[in-house]
Amino acid sequence: MRDSTLFKCGGLTIGLLATAFFGPASAAEPNQAPRAADVRYDDLNLLHREDVDRLQARVRRAARAVCSEDTRDITLQAKARQCRAAALESAQTQVQVAIAARRSGEAQAFNSVRIKAPPR
Repeated sequence: MRDSTLFKCGGLTIGLLATAFFGPASAAEPNQAPRAADVRYDDLNLLHREDVDRLQARVRRAARAVCSEDTRDITLQAKARQCRAAALESAQTQVQVAIAARRSGEAQAFNSVRIKAPPR
């Protein structure tokens, strides 16, 4: 009985060490793009066209980062383009709300736009 207890504990220890060394089995691949990003605009004055353009550029860069596919596979590249288009479309509402709030003088509880990739 004592040997089986030692074996159970030893197996548990090996499992914990393997998880610590290799990481959990459900961990994302290290080269996989993040599925969401926050684009801050608290340093911009959205009453000025140049700053609105800067925000739009930041949103586009974030969409590229969130939906990137580092591949030569044409199918995956097309999916990445569709992902970017969907992420940009969903972000535009937030951008427009931020601009409208700034123009009306409303105080905002947020200062960033959330860029999210659609579910895979």
